[in-house]
Amino acid sequence: MTPISWRLLPIFVLLLASCDGPRATASSRGGGGTLFLDEASGKVISRPGITPRFGTPLERARSHDLVDVRAFIPGISIDLRYTTAENVTGRPLYPRHMPCLLRRETAMKLKEAHELLRAQGYGIRVWDAYRPPEAQEKLHAAGASTHMFLSPETMGWSRHCGGIAVDVTLVDGNQQEQRMPTGFDAGLRNASARYQGGDSVVARNLQLLQRAMLRAGFAQVRAEWWHFDDGDFVDNPQPVIFGHQLAIPVL
Repeated sequence: MTPISWRLLPIFVLLLASCDGPRATASSRGGGGTLFLDEASGKVISRPGITPRFGTPLERARSHDLVDVRAFIPGISIDLRYTTAENVTGRPLYPRHMPCLLRRETAMKLKEAHELLRAQGYGIRVWDAYRPPEAQEKLHAAGASTHMFLSPETMGWSRHCGGIAVDVTLVDGNQQEQRMPTGFDAGLRNASARYQGGDSVVARNLQLLQRAMLRAGFAQVRAEWWHFDDGDFVDNPQPVIFGHQLAIPVL
């Protein structure tokens, strides 16, 4: 190659790099272009001719064997409560359009439990699933006195941080939440999975939820009626997955 060609090489490289057009950090390549999650509407939109530099949270999740519960279990109700300020920190911890993620095997169990309840005219609402460890740290810092959020330093990470735990409640066929012992993260008082109150409707609703979850292969956390761990992973520690690994910001 002549000296002139060597001098032109950086220009050629620059031209080649620019052919791809603008870069994107939250996109997935589709047949007709690049798919983007529109934060305003929550809809996936396509923009042709744009090549992503990084994967979307859902693309990155797949590489960690995490699945999108919304797509994996059609019709399931999802209300991720940490996207709101209604928690011990007093502010949202998840972005508005936080994906609801679980490990594939755990999601399969949740699907079975949901189908068992649907056959009885009920269903499941997911309050929390995969939880970034960064959010767990904030919850512990703000709510350690509630004893609901254990210290990662002394007790290890929550199983939520590995995508093998869910916080759920019972809904009817119209997606209306049913009466349960307490609300979500309402403290441990009266939150025991062994309901001791005198409301027969609450007792029945809790029993319906527990039977479906346990039959599907979950293990009940006794202190929190809403929390279930994947029974196959109770004694099998799973690696935690940080939010930054999935391009999920913690607010």
